[in-house]
Amino acid sequence: MIISRKNLTYYAGCFLMGMIFAVIVWLFLKLMKIGTAFLWDYLPGQFDLKVYPIIICLVGGLILGLIKSKYCESVYEMNVILSDRKKGKKLRNENILLIFVSALIPIIFGGSI
Repeated sequence: MIISRKNLTYYAGCFLMGMIFAVIVWLFLKLMKIGTAFLWDYLPGQFDLKVYPIIICLVGGLILGLIKSKYCESVYEMNVILSDRKKGKKLRNENILLIFVSALIPIIFGGSI
């Protein structure tokens, strides 16, 4: 099997992109673990509140609501993204850090409760 220079460049680019995305996913999961451990393991030991889960979920919802109200045009729902893609429009990724944080907040603040 002969690997041409064009194929080698293609494979190297795929490998590099894979590594970049793997680091991003690892960072997301690490931040999720740290944030969840802080809010749900460390902080409850510092306070003796029976309504702690309700307070933390409300604070998380408030933060997410403030982000959504301030940057409403930067965070799109999945059905909007899919309909734009079907029409041939490009993906809107002008503020990827905001999308990263907007995905992280519900998980950390008890979105699974």
